[in-house]
Amino acid sequence: MARRQVVEVQCDRCSRIEHAPENQLARKITIEVTGQGPVVFEDLCTPCWKTVNNHLEQACKKIEGVSPERKSVTPGGSKVIPMTPCDEPRFPDERQLTDD
Repeated sequence: MARRQVVEVQCDRCSRIEHAPENQLARKITIEVTGQGPVVFEDLCTPCWKTVNNHLEQACKKIEGVSPERKSVTPGGSKVIPMTPCDEPRFPDERQLTDD
């Protein structure tokens, strides 16, 4: 029977426990947030590592050209009509509410 040394790692993000090979590098991510200080994840499980890594790649990706204006167009393609205050509410006349 073959034996292998493993390390038990508990994820800092979701508390999942994984067993990793002893020689695997630690998955550590430090994000500096202005005004809030650093966000540090010492150990991440495989799903959390992929999620955080993909979000960081998207956030750091250079955008070519100008970012599209998203406030003026809805997903269906029609223009968004700004909301305006409604007129005075209209209630039925009291004479119409009596049971005659």
